[in-house]
Amino acid sequence: MIDAFDDLPWHDAVLREIIIDRKKNDVVKLLIQWTESQESSNIIIEFFGCYALQANMHFGIVPPDYILDAACIRESSELETLKKIWQQMGLDISKICCYRITTNSTNSIIDIFSLGFRVINCS
Repeated sequence: MIDAFDDLPWHDAVLREIIIDRKKNDVVKLLIQWTESQESSNIIIEFFGCYALQANMHFGIVPPDYILDAACIRESSELETLKKIWQQMGLDISKICCYRITTNSTNSIIDIFSLGFRVINCS
């Protein structure tokens, strides 16, 4: 599933919306517009089993905000720190990954620390 994230057609896709749902389990959803074909399509990338979100977003540029790159990071100091914190509380989140989205238009970076994701077609 991790490779599937990296293989999505991220470059020049449009970040339309970020939704943080804290009602039951923490879920982060991104509304993405793919532009790789003649017809654009909208999908939702839903991240489940979320344990952290870091967003360094820059505003002031008129949308749309195009995505430069997205990648699944399996090893980092932030991931190790998060794993240790939860391990001390008796929870094993050893399979957690950081899903990083970098935008081109505003040079924003969004890091979603999650156990997984799913793609939901909505167009």
